[in-house]
Amino acid sequence: MARNNTRVNQALILVINEINPESQSLENIFTIDESYLLSKQGLESLFNLFSENGILAADEIGILNDFISLFSKVSEPQLRSILQFLVHLINDESPSVIDKIQKNLPYLNLLKIQN
Repeated sequence: MARNNTRVNQALILVINEINPESQSLENIFTIDESYLLSKQGLESLFNLFSENGILAADEIGILNDFISLFSKVSEPQLRSILQFLVHLINDESPSVIDKIQKNLPYLNLLKIQN
């Protein structure tokens, strides 16, 4: 990557987790790639965020985590499709997380069965 530039479909995200009056340095920057974000640790961080912000309840997160773990065993998920799926899932008005998962399967390129 060229200095101070990002490529197409890439993003630069800076996380500053404490305010420091001294000058800041970018020497401790590290990259987080797609494989890390889709790893158990990456998804756990995302689910913690969902829990802390009241987006999903703990039992719903457990069901969702189980589903994504199973899905990852039969497919190699892409970050873009997982994020699309999760965005639509958390904005879905269905009463249960199972209904939300079922309704949003097409975002994972899976078929949903109509009742």
